[in-house]
Parts: sequence; C-alpha cells; structure tokens
Amino acid sequence: TSYSQEASAKALFEYGLALDSPGFIMCGLSLVAWFSTMLAEIGKLLSFTGALLSVPKGKTRFRENNGTVICLSLSYWRFAVVLATILLRSIVLALVLYYGTLYLVYTEEVQELLLNAVALKFVLDVAALFYEAFAPLRARSFTSRLSPIPIRGIAEYNCGGLLGPVIMLFALGLMLLICSHNIVVPALDERKATWDHLCGGERNFAVATDGLGRIHWSYTSNFSDSSTLVDGTYMTEAVEWLSKGITKDVNSTAAMAIYEPSLDTLLHTINDQTVIQAGSVRPCMNIDAD
Repeated sequence: TSYSQEASAKALFEYGLALDSPGFIMCGLSLVAWFSTMLAEIGKLLSFTGALLSVPKGKTRFRENNGTVICLSLSYWRFAVVLATILLRSIVLALVLYYGTLYLVYTEEVQELLLNAVALKFVLDVAALFYEAFAPLRARSFTSRLSPIPIRGIAEYNCGGLLGPVIMLFALGLMLLICSHNIVVPALDERKATWDHLCGGERNFAVATDGLGRIHWSYTSNFSDSSTLVDGTYMTEAVEWLSKGITKDVNSTAAMAIYEPSLDTLLHTINDQTVIQAGSVRPCMNIDAD
C-alpha cells in the first residue's frame, strides 16, 4: 500500500544507504556488543570443556574440604552425558549467533538496534533464569560449593593470562570481517534495491494532503547535487505550489491536483484521466455540492 511504501521510505532514509550512514554505524556497534557477548559465552563453554577433560575418569568420587566440594573423578557414563550436553549447547550457541546476527543486521529502525541487542542478551540468560527458578535447592547448594577444577596444561601456554584476551580479540575481528562480507554488504545491497524500486522507481514527485484529507501531487525535477535549491526547500516549494493550485513546475509539466482517498486510488485515476481532467480543481465552497 501507499502507507507501507511511505513508512519503508522513511525507515530507509533514516537508516541510510551507505556503510558510513548512522544506521550501519549503530549496527556495527550493536554487532560488536553482540559478538563480545557470544565470545564470552563460548569462552565459558570452552573453559568448562577443558575442566571436564582434566577430571580423571573412573568411579565418580567427591571429597568435602572446609565447606567446599572437590571432584576427584567422574565415571565414563557421567562424562558422556556432560559431553553430550556441551555438544547440544554448542549447537544452540551457533544457531543463536547466526540468527541473532541476522536479526540485528535486518533491523529496520536505528532506534531499535541497541534494544534488540539487549533482547538477544536476555535470550542467552533464559537458561540461567530457569535454573535459578526451578532447580532443586540441594542441587544449587551442591553446585555453589564445587571447587574450581584446574585445567591441565594450560598454564604453560597462557603467557601470564594474555593468551585468552588476544585470542578473543582476534576472534572478534574475524567474526566482524566474515559478517561484513557475507551479511552486512548483501543487506546494504538489498536496501538499495528496495529504495530504487519504491513507488515503481519514480520518486521525482511531491505529495501533500490538505485540511480536507485530499491528496495533491506533482512531478518535480530530478535532484542534483549542483542544484542551487537548498535541500528540503525544493520539496517544500513543490508541495506549496500544489496546495495553492499553482501551475508551475521546473519540467514544464502542469501541476496536478487530484483528490483521492489514497495513492492506490490515485494511480487508477491517473490511468483513466487526462492531465487536464485530473488537474481540475474544485473550490472548497463547492466541495459538498455533489
């Protein structure tokens, strides 16, 4: 409909049609926050996997020491169950990462970008909220008392704790690069194509609605960066000419004043009437004569 095209045009104009436009800059900041959040979740999962692999296998045994519980060994059955859980969570994180990125890139309004990024973070926290709300008190108490499990072999390669942050920064840059090439740039091309096809590709016209709710429109000249008219004044003057019924146009095309309830009906009127017929104006005093 004409209203949906108007809303789409407004959203596209405010978002921007270049990588340095406000919309794509905010999208980039939202993606940095989103990828950082996902990398934190992936880091936790990798640390948990490393700790699981460091626990000796055999019979499941725990030891209590000064209020803390130390895991001495795990049975192969428990190890397989926990490993399957890790695999399942990895799949979930991969899906959330992919579709969450699409969700941010294809957000239409700039104001919604950061809100959507926060909403995605909430999706990741749902599991923890369910655990706090529904896990038995005994299980939560046991988990809170578990002593951290040292990961074997990582200390000698950690470089004083700098290895992890360096890897995460590299992964963040790689994710941004892949996302930019495979998702952001195609999304930009789709926005440009949408902009080019709005109103059937014809956007050199001005539209105004008077106090009676009637639509007035007229063709205008092509926009040019070298034009002496100030941006914004051009469209304002065109609409003012229409509202006042002035037959004036830089393309020497007679201004049209067509009274229809919508632009869809307007298009049918244009196809069925001549320019002179469509441009006829009835005085307001006779508007209820018919």
